Amino acid sequence: MSSRNQEQADAVVRALMEIQSDPEKVAEHMKETRIRVLGDRTIEEALSDGDVGKVLRYLQTISGGQNG
Repeated sequence: MSSRNQEQADAVVRALMEIQSDPEKVAEHMKETRIRVLGDRTIEEALSDGDVGKVLRYLQTISGGQNG
């Protein structure tokens, strides 16, 4: 993973940790949960595809109390 990709992945993990403080649950959510607005992909899959912006927008939406 390039340093830029790692920085982006770290930003996503930080955003998730603001929503859910349990690191195990964060890791599980990133790997297991398929998200409709991400094209029915997991966060991990979306990051692998380079869709960091979409992931961060999704996390902003759910942290604001709206359905993601």
